[in-house]
This record gives sequence, structure tokens and C-alpha cells, in this order.
Amino acid sequence: MHPKKGRSNKAPERAFTFTELVAVLGTIALLVLIVLPVLARDIDSSERAVCLNNMRRIMAAVAMYSTDNNDFLPHCSWGSDLTGPDNWCYATCLPTGESAPSANRRSGPDAHTNQPPFYRAGQLAKFLESQRLLVCPTDWRESMGSKSSLYVGRAQKLTSYVMSGTVGGYVGPKAPAGGLRGKTYKITDFLSNDMLLWDQNESDSSYFNDAGANPEAVLETASRRHELANGEGMAVVGRAGATADFVKYGTFWKLNKAPRPNELYCGPGYR
Repeated sequence: MHPKKGRSNKAPERAFTFTELVAVLGTIALLVLIVLPVLARDIDSSERAVCLNNMRRIMAAVAMYSTDNNDFLPHCSWGSDLTGPDNWCYATCLPTGESAPSANRRSGPDAHTNQPPFYRAGQLAKFLESQRLLVCPTDWRESMGSKSSLYVGRAQKLTSYVMSGTVGGYVGPKAPAGGLRGKTYKITDFLSNDMLLWDQNESDSSYFNDAGANPEAVLETASRRHELANGEGMAVVGRAGATADFVKYGTFWKLNKAPRPNELYCGPGYR
């Protein structure tokens, strides 16, 4: 018998029931909860590796500069909004007489495009492949996202790292008043474990007024942007022996209370 006209012998399609749909969505949500933390850990681990490599290469450049300059270290930078002596990160004035401009109120990936010429005239540029080695990838990612408003307020946007003011004799009970007048101590004046550079604390834009840091201002001493599995923050540190490693944020606070000199409060200003 032939089927009646207009009627199909095709089996009707079965739709998801509400219960099945909820089950599928629940499974997807569970997978997201499992996968996202793993991806986040992979990203964090990759960024930590890049940041550590950056610091190692910066410290190698510091060592090469010192070798070429009778053991004297590059200048640590000290002042306000890219003024003062030329330093490890940038020159404050070009041969043309142009002064380094502040990058305040500039945002986005091209926020620092008015500053690279001053990096290229800085003391370490010829020993480094690129200015990008001065930028922590975690700092960059957060600066383009969750911490963009803080990033906009930075006067210098060339580097995530800062050099200790101990290098230029600006801090310490034995340091000369006003520092070494734009000069620096020698690398041989420091112990191999002494901290010379670190990730700057990104929670306050004013800490990026230059490429130097005052270890006596404890909040200026380190970022917490790199996290351990237990949530404790840490910063990458460059040491006088041309090495680099991560230091827990709590360690900086302990060093602040510890007898001086120590690896943070170091050099002739404290010894």
C-alpha cells in the first residue's frame, strides 16, 4: 500500500529534553572549570620562564657594561619622570638636546612609542637585542587588561624592572649625601648575592616615574605579579653575580627587618 499523499514515512526527529540539555551544559561547565585553571597555570609558568630569562639577559648586559667601564655599574636612574643622569634603561637627553618625554596618560600597545629612542641611547641598549627584554610578559598582559588604568599613569613605560638606588649611592647610612653625583659604585663593591634589579611593584603608577627604586621604601621593592601554587606572590630578582631568580614577596619584608647589610640593603652605602 502506498503512503497517503502528504504524509512522510520518515521517523520523527527527537529533540533534547530539558533534563538532557541541563546535563550537557553541566558537563561543559565542569570541563571549563577543570581546563581553565590548567591553561592559566600553563600561561603563568610560561610567563615566569620568559621573565626569568629577561632578567638573566639584563644582568649579563650589566656585567658586559661593567667590563667595558672599569667595573663601574650602569647608573640606577634616580629622579622624577625621566630626569636625572642617563641610566641603564634610557638616556634622559638625546644628543639633539631632546629630553625624554613622559608617557603619562598614554594607553594601549603603542603607549610607550615616544620613548624607545631614549632606550636606544641608554647605557645597556647595545648589549641587549631588544627593548622587549625589559618587559615582564605578565606585566604586559595585565597592563593591557585588568591593570590598564594603572599602566596609563606610568611616566616611563619602557621597563617592568628597576635598579636599586644602592648602585648610585643614593641610600644607606654610609652613602654620600645626594648620592655619587650621577656616578656609580663598581660591581666589585657588591657581593654576588646582592640584589641589584627586580620586578617593580605595579600597584602604584608613581613607582614607575623612572627606572630606579628605593629599597628603603619597602612597597617599592617588589611586585607580587608572579604567583606560587599557594597564591603567594613573588618577583624576579637580578643579582650582582649576573644571576637571576625568584624571591617571595614576604622575603622582602623579612629583609627589611633583618640586620643590615643584607642582600637587599647592600653595597658601600650599608657596609
